[in-house]
Amino acid sequence: MVGGDSKIVAPDGRVLRLADNEHEAVLVADLDLSVATRKYALDSLEHPRFLTPHWRRLVREIALRAKTEGRFELPPPAEE
Repeated sequence: MVGGDSKIVAPDGRVLRLADNEHEAVLVADLDLSVATRKYALDSLEHPRFLTPHWRRLVREIALRAKTEGRFELPPPAEE
């Protein structure tokens, strides 16, 4: 894999979907949050370091939504 590619990673570390750096893509995958351990997200806090505050906020938000709603859904895209 080339660094910088967007991807969706399963709780066990498998890459479920991968975008390349040359083409636009929308990645979609079904995730079972009941088996998620947050390991990949927590490991990702270290690299790159400048994203650490953003990753920490995202992890907290997803954990809270999963706990209170039993699921996590992205909001609809903003109108352009």
